[in-house]
This record gives sequence, structure tokens and C-alpha cells, in this order.
Amino acid sequence: MKGYEDGGIHLECMSTDWYPQPEIQWRDVNGEDMPARAASLHENRAGLYAVTASVILNGSSREGVTCIIRNPLLNQEKTTRISIADPFFWRAWPWISTLAGTLPVLLLLLTVACYFVWQQHKEKEKEQAEKEQERRAREYLQLVLRGEKSQDYAEWKMALFQAEDVILDPDTANPLLLVSEDQRSLKLAVKPQNVPDNPKRFDYFNFVLGCKSFTSGRHFWEVEVGGRKQWLLGVCRENVERKYRVSINPRNGFWTMELSHGNDYHAFSGPRTNLTIANPPQRVGVFLDYESGEVSFYNALDGSHIYTFLRATFSGPLRPIFEVCTFDPTALTICPALT
Repeated sequence: MKGYEDGGIHLECMSTDWYPQPEIQWRDVNGEDMPARAASLHENRAGLYAVTASVILNGSSREGVTCIIRNPLLNQEKTTRISIADPFFWRAWPWISTLAGTLPVLLLLLTVACYFVWQQHKEKEKEQAEKEQERRAREYLQLVLRGEKSQDYAEWKMALFQAEDVILDPDTANPLLLVSEDQRSLKLAVKPQNVPDNPKRFDYFNFVLGCKSFTSGRHFWEVEVGGRKQWLLGVCRENVERKYRVSINPRNGFWTMELSHGNDYHAFSGPRTNLTIANPPQRVGVFLDYESGEVSFYNALDGSHIYTFLRATFSGPLRPIFEVCTFDPTALTICPALT
């Protein structure tokens, strides 16, 4: 076997010391003659002949071929038979060898591609499920806000909103406000506090902001107002005016409601909306739905709805806002987040 040639295996049959010139034949396993290349004859000094004959063996003859050299004068012959194993034929076709080398790589790439397609499909399904859940939640929330769906306040607030652990930011507090050490309680000071002036601090209104800010999602926190005669709660834009007097309304970045004079509830909706509340709240829940543009207030003890700002267009961070303007014995206190 000399090697690979013309898509097959090049076989060569050689024999020496023949006289007269021998005949040479190739036959397949069925005894049929095989087309062979012209035999090569060489005569030595003694007048004897050496013969060489070759054939290209392809896959159809792999079970075995026979080389027959015959003396036509004496009618004698010599035969030799050879069988070629399948793996040798794979190398006869370069594309098979190439395929054998690249097939594992192709299979690996196909597996990786299938995995990524599957992963993207699962992510798309998850995204669609989340959007559907979001849509249903919004519809459900609207029903609750309109009073068309009765549901326990403690259940739906946790199901639809993220409880936030809000604390006060002393750097934003008006100098007339006393912020407790744990940054959860707020009272009015007898005189302005000796605090550093900074661009974040409110100078005109007795406002203080919560430390957290929100740019998306649904969030809520609850504030213990007790028997106070005055308080203000809600949210505002991060960049509201802090040094001078402005109108407190959504156009200027405020979405708030207030109790004043002990019984006057109103929302600063621009113009002001007076609110009739049968059962004055001791604890108020503030709810922010950023994407829907809604800020809602609830009596956190009986779950009754107080007021909702609808269809606001929020841009940028929103922060919780608080105010006290009277010397009530009870502090305004932010409740720890529910877990």
C-alpha cells in the first residue's frame, strides 16, 4: 500500500525473476477483473523479468482484492490478497477527515447556540409574564383605589408595593426642625438649631426629606402622626426650590397632603383639594407608583383611602417629604419597614 491517491488507496503488486514476461491481473472479492494501471516490466542481466502493477482501491472494493501474476508458458501463477480496514478509507477522502475533526466543534457550537436560544426564549417568557403580572396589578390597584375591589389593606399593600425603610436626611432639615438620633422622628424646635448651611437645606418651609430617592417602581412607607394637629406628607422632586417660597403643588414638584388646625385635611393639588375624612388617621400610608404617575395616601390602621394624585409625569428622582409646624407633644415618626 503506497498511500492515498485520486480519492482511493494506491496498491502496488511487485514480483521478480520471471521468464518469459508474466501476465498480471487484479480481481475484486467477486473474482471480477479490476481496471489497473499499465504494468511496468524490467529485464535484468540474466534475462529475467521484474513486474510491477498498481491499482486504485476505492470504498466499493474494501472487502479485499487479489493480485495474480501468471507465467503464460508454464501456466503457473502467484497470488496475493489484501483487505483494507474502513478507517483507512476515511483518510482517502479529505473531506471526511476534515469533517471528523470539525464535527465535535460544530456540535459544541450548535449546543451553545441552542442553549442561548433557549435562554433567550425563557427570558422572553419571563419578561412577558412580568408584564402581564404588572398589567393585572395595575388594573387591580385602580379597582382598589376606586373602591370597586374590597381587599385587606395589609395584604394588597405588600402584594403590589415595596415596603421602604425611610429615614430622615438631617442635611435637608430646616433649622427649626429637631430630627431624632435614629432619624425617624420629627418635632418643631423652640428656636433655630445651630446647623451648617448647605444647598440641600430648606430655609423657608419647615421641610425635611427622606434619605432614599426613587426613579422607578412601586414603594410605600407609613408614618405615625398620632394626635398631632398639623403635619405634611408626600413626595417631591429632588431638585425642588429649597431656599425661597414657592407654591406647593405638582407643577413645582410637590405631591403632598396636609392636616392643619387639627381638622383641616387637604391635598396640595393646585388648586388645593379639601378632604372630608370621617375617621382621622393616626397612621398614614404613603404610596408611590412611579410608572403610573400616582401618589396615594391611606389610613394605615383601617385601610381607608384618603387621596390620590393621578396621571403625574415624573422625571428624575423623587424623595419622601415631611413637615411639622406646631408644638405638638407627639412627634411625627416614620414606621420601620414591614418585613
